[in-house]
Amino acid sequence: MVRSYFEKSDSWENTELKVLKHYKSIMAGEREPRYKFIKSFPVDFDPEADFDQLQLIHSQTKEDFAVHFGEGDLSLQKIPFHQSYLGLKAELVTRIVQECFLCERNCGVNRLENELGVCNVPKEMILSTAFLHMGEEPPLVPSGTIFFYGCTFKCVFCQNYDISQKWRVASRRINRVSPQELAVIARELHKKGARNINYVGGDPTSHLMGIIKSLEFFDSSVSLLWNSNMGLSDLAMELIVDLFDLWLPDFKYGNNECGKKFSLFGDYFDVVARNLKKIYEKGSKETIIRHLIMPNHVNCCSKPILEWISENVPVNLVNVMGQYRPQFKVPLDERYSEINRRPTFEEIEEVRNYATELGLKWKSVS
Repeated sequence: MVRSYFEKSDSWENTELKVLKHYKSIMAGEREPRYKFIKSFPVDFDPEADFDQLQLIHSQTKEDFAVHFGEGDLSLQKIPFHQSYLGLKAELVTRIVQECFLCERNCGVNRLENELGVCNVPKEMILSTAFLHMGEEPPLVPSGTIFFYGCTFKCVFCQNYDISQKWRVASRRINRVSPQELAVIARELHKKGARNINYVGGDPTSHLMGIIKSLEFFDSSVSLLWNSNMGLSDLAMELIVDLFDLWLPDFKYGNNECGKKFSLFGDYFDVVARNLKKIYEKGSKETIIRHLIMPNHVNCCSKPILEWISENVPVNLVNVMGQYRPQFKVPLDERYSEINRRPTFEEIEEVRNYATELGLKWKSVS
């Protein structure tokens, strides 16, 4: 079995990583992951009730669960899935995909009938690969990464464009998986040494229905990690904010204009900032924000993002990434000439020094 970062290092008690205390306690076998408690939390609801009524029950249950979870007085018990808090989430997300508004694009397509929206994902989950990833942030490895096809963004520089944008749902090579099959994949990753189950892509948002339903068949004591562009709708965030133990969100642009130009997502900053703040206020707070430094975007994007983090979610860890390279559409289109190079050493140092000035925790994960 691959040894984890914490098993190989004695630096846990002396670093910024203390913020990941719930994650560490799960790895140590001292506490169970959130999804197990949510699956054990009983809720009285009628699956035939209208959407607004189910949403109200969910909001009330969320508050009740937060109190009990925070006080540590929850116990695991086996109850029928359809009578659990997790079962309620599964029912709500199934309703959402019938007029899909899982992300802020609000396509409104009926994905239960395999109608396709911007993400191009049908009813089923479409799996690319699943493996133990050693290339994530040090405290996360080995990470049990599950890569899905499809994405709600259209980033012109995407490094994973072959699974996010340039793929066909009708391809014979596409691997469609059921919730039961996804649970088996996650269980095997944990057995091989994964310290977390890392839902990624592409982007996992479009696969949220299957991911939530897979947890009915999953029972491993391992942290669940949401690795996303964070373009989720407000309601989708309400469904998952108390479900995941760890968060690995992207925060690329410090304004809406750059988000629209390079990811074709008009309200980028507003949506991502709202969702990150929701995690901070209602979720685990155990978050590593990934910020990719882009050439010529230090002042318009990098610095405003770091300032926002320091003012709104200061406990969060920040991976200040210098790995950007021009790919996909960027080298082929003059409209993107300003980002058609790698960031300079000076740009990377300027951003990282600014993160230090702001008191952000970035060195242990960058």
